[in-house]
Amino acid sequence: MDSNLQARRDGVFLVLAGLFLGILGMLNILGLTRFLQLGSIGGWPIVVAYLTAQSVDVRLFHFWKQLTKDKALWLRNNGSTLVSQLVDTSAVVLISHYGAHMLPVQPERSVLPQLISFIGSGYLFKVLAALTDTLPFIWLTGWLREWLDIPGEGGELTTEATSSMH
Repeated sequence: MDSNLQARRDGVFLVLAGLFLGILGMLNILGLTRFLQLGSIGGWPIVVAYLTAQSVDVRLFHFWKQLTKDKALWLRNNGSTLVSQLVDTSAVVLISHYGAHMLPVQPERSVLPQLISFIGSGYLFKVLAALTDTLPFIWLTGWLREWLDIPGEGGELTTEATSSMH
């Protein structure tokens, strides 16, 4: 493989890894911790909710990928994300609000409508964000495939393909 191409691939990996870790850090700093009293429910239930949602996302993404025969990236991206974000939002709200005894916020109202309101508003935000990022995501994926000389749409780099290029 051309050393210039390998350097581009390495650079893109480092930038994307840095963005991913930075976003995770900011979500942690700006996320639920500002609303919760530290120690009231512990950190592990939120981690379990996150990992469960990520597991659902990955499984659904690969389900859609197999079903569409490596086509319809927009469906794989949005289909898996929309379902996993519902799982994540529901679990986090149930743990952070109900589990921490922060509900009912309005004691005169039933708890269930308040839970549905928190889950619905959180999920609506995530749906809008997921749908808004679809076109830039697909454009960037196409551009990176060309710039990094990655096989065509639906094609995957394998260890055999990359090792035979050396």
